[in-house]
Amino acid sequence: MDKKSLPLLALLLATGNLALAADDNSNASAAAAANDGASARIREESAPAPAYPLFSGSSLNFLLRSFASKQTVNGAFTRHAWTENLQVNFESGYTPGTLGFGVDISPFLAARINSTEKPGNLAHTGAPDDRAWAYLGKYALKAKLGESTVLKYGLQQTSNPVMESKDNRGLPPTYRGWTLASTLAPGVTAEAGSFDQMLGRGRSTLGPLSSNFGGVPVERLSYAGASWDYRDGANATLYLSQAREVWNQAYLSWTEQLGEAASVKWSSNASVYITRGQGRRLQGDIDGQAYSLSLKGTRGAFTGMVAFQQIASDYFHDFPGETWGNALSNALLVDYGAPHERSVQLRGVIDAAKLGVPGLRVMFWNISGWGANGGTNAARHSQPNDPLYELYWKNGRPLQGGHREFGIYPTYVLQEGKLKGSKLSFYAVAHRAATYYYDSGIREYKLALDIPWKAF
Repeated sequence: MDKKSLPLLALLLATGNLALAADDNSNASAAAAANDGASARIREESAPAPAYPLFSGSSLNFLLRSFASKQTVNGAFTRHAWTENLQVNFESGYTPGTLGFGVDISPFLAARINSTEKPGNLAHTGAPDDRAWAYLGKYALKAKLGESTVLKYGLQQTSNPVMESKDNRGLPPTYRGWTLASTLAPGVTAEAGSFDQMLGRGRSTLGPLSSNFGGVPVERLSYAGASWDYRDGANATLYLSQAREVWNQAYLSWTEQLGEAASVKWSSNASVYITRGQGRRLQGDIDGQAYSLSLKGTRGAFTGMVAFQQIASDYFHDFPGETWGNALSNALLVDYGAPHERSVQLRGVIDAAKLGVPGLRVMFWNISGWGANGGTNAARHSQPNDPLYELYWKNGRPLQGGHREFGIYPTYVLQEGKLKGSKLSFYAVAHRAATYYYDSGIREYKLALDIPWKAF
C-alpha cells in the first residue's frame, strides 16, 4: 500500500470505532430511558445547547462499492479490473443563525483485487503495481443562508445537464470549485458553479479540466441554470455554460405529460444544445446545434421509448471530460455526437415492482447512428501534428459512416433488512462501428454492488 494511504486508513479505522462507540452509547441511553421515563423527560427538558453546533444535524455515511469491469476493443485489446472501494462521507450541520457555516469531508479508499497489467481508469492510473490507494476525494466549506440557499467551495460532485459527475467506476470523479444552489419557490430551483481542476476516475491527484472529444485543456468551466417543475411530470430547464477559451453553450429542455390513451400514459421530451466558439477558440470556431426528441409510453410495468437525435454542425457536440455533460436522449455508451450525425433509439424499461418483485428494474436498448461526416474539419486539420487531426481523421480518412449499440442494464435494490438500500447492478453493451467512424467497436461488461451504511 502507498505510504500516503496509511494516515487515511488510520483515520477511517478511528472513525469507525467512534461510530460504533456512539451506537453503543445510544443503545445504553435508550435502555435507561425505558426504565425511567420520568428521568428521561427531565433530562430532555433541561438539556443545554450543543457545545459543538457543527455536529448538530451532521451525518456520517459509508458507501462500499465492489466493482468489476471488462472491456474488449475491436475484438483485440482487452482490459479488466476488480476493485473494492470505500467512500467515507461526513457532512456537518450548520452553525446557528440566519447565516450558518459548516464543513463536508470525504476520504476515498480503494484496493485492486485483480486486473490486467494496464487497467487504465478501471482501477488506478498511478504506478502499475499500486495495490491500494487513498486520498481526499471530496471536501467543502459551506455557508447556508436561511433555509434554501447553500454556497460551497471545495472538491465536489455535480449533477446537471452541462456537468454531471461520471460515476461509472469504483470511485466518482470530483471537481474543485464553488457551487451555489437555491430553492426559489416550490418546484423552482436555481444553481451556479465554477471549477478549475478535477480528480478524474482512477486518479488520486488533481489535474486540468478538458473537453471530452477534443481533449483540449479548459482553464475554467462555469455554469448557471434553473429548473421549473410547473406541473406533475412536466418540467422546463435552462442552463448556460462556458468552457473558457473553448466554447459558450446553452441548454434548453422541455418535458411534458401528454395524457393517457388506450391505457398508455404518454410523455415527451425535447432537448437542445447551442454551442459557439469562445475566446481563443482552442477547439475551432464552433458553431452548431445538437438536439433530441423522444416519446415515452407506459403501460403497467413496461415503459417504451423512441428517440431521434441530430448534430447540426461541422463540429462534434462536445462537453466537459469526465462528466455526463450530455443530456441528449441517445447518449449512452457512446454519444452519437459526430458532425452531421443522426441517430434513432428504441428503449424498453421493465419495473418489476409492478409484477410483484419490488426493487428490480431492467433497461434494454438499441441505438443506430448514421450520416457522420467530418470532411469539412478534416480539411482544416489535415496535418498529423495538428492537435485536432485525430478528432476528424480515422484510419487515414476523414471521419465518416455509422455505428450501433445494443445494451441491457438490470438493477436490484434490497428493500428490507440490515442491508436495505444496497444495489446490485449488471451492465452489458456491444458497440459496432464502421471503419472510419470516430468510436471503436467495443464490448463492455460491468458488475457493481453498492452497500450503504449510515453511522449517524
